[in-house]
Amino acid sequence: MENGHPTTRYSDPLERLRELDWDYAGDQSDSRFSSLHFYPGRLISQIPAALIGSLSKTGDWVLDPYCGSGTTVLEAQRLGRPAVGIDVNPVATLIGRAKSLPVSGSRLREVLSVHLQRILSERLSSGSRQSARCYRIPESVQGTKWYHPETLFELSLLWGYIESCSGIVKHVLEFCFSSILVSACNETRHWGYICDNTQPLSTRYQSAYALFEVAIEELCNAYEERDRRLKTAQNLPRVKFECGDAAHKLREYPAEQFGLVVCSPPYFGVIDYVKAQRLTMEWFGHDLQGFRQLETGARSKRHRLKAFDEYISDVRTVFVEVTRTLRSGAYCCVILGQSTKRRETVPELVKTLTDAGLEMKLQLGRHVAVRRRQQPHIGDETLLIFKKP
Repeated sequence: MENGHPTTRYSDPLERLRELDWDYAGDQSDSRFSSLHFYPGRLISQIPAALIGSLSKTGDWVLDPYCGSGTTVLEAQRLGRPAVGIDVNPVATLIGRAKSLPVSGSRLREVLSVHLQRILSERLSSGSRQSARCYRIPESVQGTKWYHPETLFELSLLWGYIESCSGIVKHVLEFCFSSILVSACNETRHWGYICDNTQPLSTRYQSAYALFEVAIEELCNAYEERDRRLKTAQNLPRVKFECGDAAHKLREYPAEQFGLVVCSPPYFGVIDYVKAQRLTMEWFGHDLQGFRQLETGARSKRHRLKAFDEYISDVRTVFVEVTRTLRSGAYCCVILGQSTKRRETVPELVKTLTDAGLEMKLQLGRHVAVRRRQQPHIGDETLLIFKKP
């Protein structure tokens, strides 16, 4: 691929995709942004990068209606494509927006350094947690359950400062704050804070200020790496993250808006994406139970009698709008996985997308490395490529 265009060696772009090794067995994600904030079930960036580079050209709008933490949108931006990412999870869109700002790493570091110094100065003048007047904790936070008292005090001071900010600065600081909540938590079991009705087995002090300072440093490093790769942060293509149901959001877009769709819909009955962000949901005052009900294919819904039918219905509604907004002759790429313990998903999804008006063009399998599996019993994924007639 040269300058964002498919190489001329292949008359059919699908020929190149057939030859690629989609396992990426030894590869970490190719983006430094990917490790900044925990999010379950993330794509490695090489997958959308290969699809975007082969099946679209510079300037084409790219859509991901199940964008998660924004990997597809970030790769589209890096490759010179404007993009839209949609997700029902507000933490997903918080993450995506913070990683796609049209600012240079040096400018971001300059601005955040000033705020970090102010935060540290306020910490020195705050006194004890018993006497601090800025001890602010949202009522929705289960503070004594999740955090050591001193960690909670430090988090409250950080939260108070962040709430006094506005605009892009506030958003970036919220992202950094959200990114440290798992590390600051008493719960050391990777699933403990996600499950309902669990209690941490012990308390542990974690310096929220130290974690927050590292989070800011890592974010600046990621932006500076982006600058080195792109040579400039100026004139980056426009990207947009929208929080809400993708079918409803897409109805606001005109027909044939997008030149490519790349997405990985939730795997049926495998992950609770909303509950995985429980700690952030509490601090930001989001309605955890309300968002859980909106989630497609969530693990917590897997035992309902009509859970699978509801999952297929949700996906069908989205892809009707995806097809309408996709340009004629453009491609729609879907990465799917299915649990061996659940009903077979791929054939049903293929039928759903063809019923929506897309033509099946290519089906490829990929083996998922053990360390990257969403669940131990999901070792393989399927890449499906459709085309709109």
